[in-house]
Amino acid sequence: TITRESLTWIVLGLDKNGTLLITTKEPTTANLILRGKEAYINGPTIMNTVCKELYSNETYGNARSINIDDVNLALEWTDTRGMVIPVSGAPYKVNAGTKFGDVGTGKMAQADWDAIKDNNQTPEEGKALTNYEIGRYYYSVSEVANINNTRRGAILGSHNTPYWLASRGVNAFALGRCAGFGPGFVNSGCVDSCCGVFRSDRITENHNGLGLRPVVSLKSALPEKVVSSGGGGSEVVK
Repeated sequence: TITRESLTWIVLGLDKNGTLLITTKEPTTANLILRGKEAYINGPTIMNTVCKELYSNETYGNARSINIDDVNLALEWTDTRGMVIPVSGAPYKVNAGTKFGDVGTGKMAQADWDAIKDNNQTPEEGKALTNYEIGRYYYSVSEVANINNTRRGAILGSHNTPYWLASRGVNAFALGRCAGFGPGFVNSGCVDSCCGVFRSDRITENHNGLGLRPVVSLKSALPEKVVSSGGGGSEVVK
């Protein structure tokens, strides 16, 4: 059960359409536990529904869950190429949109696909593994250049409490002979587009739970009560 908490809101930035976004300074203290293929399929919808029901406001608009696009935009991160954990050697990147079936095009090593292809259960019935995009990528916030502490703090929060992202990713884990499916998350100073809660080798992984962070696209102006964060940004008290 996740109940409404009294949270402080901060300015997150502008979305791609130029609309001002606000989010909570910290995630909820209550954790949402996700597990298995249902978590990959329904997790983002559940996150958005909970945030909408608990944190929407007639004056300022409907709330939803923060997602990886919000985080990337706030941190100005643009390298969203998928990553492959190979059978040997260091992880390498493939172009955004690369599917598991893109073998022989130079996008994914044949040996790595051969390691994965026999473990091919997918969370969505009737959809072959070859049709999934290799969509997992991750980065440390410390890797982001020229981002001030205010913007960095808006993503990590003052206590760097982990939270879910209402978006999905698929991991190419050739070393483990499987693909991993799951929502994204922010944890320990890192952004990850895929928390593997379901694997193509039929192993279901249980996650202990992460918090939620509502986001509101403001209809017009900031709420009446705005206080300085001391770092060039602003906090909204709701």
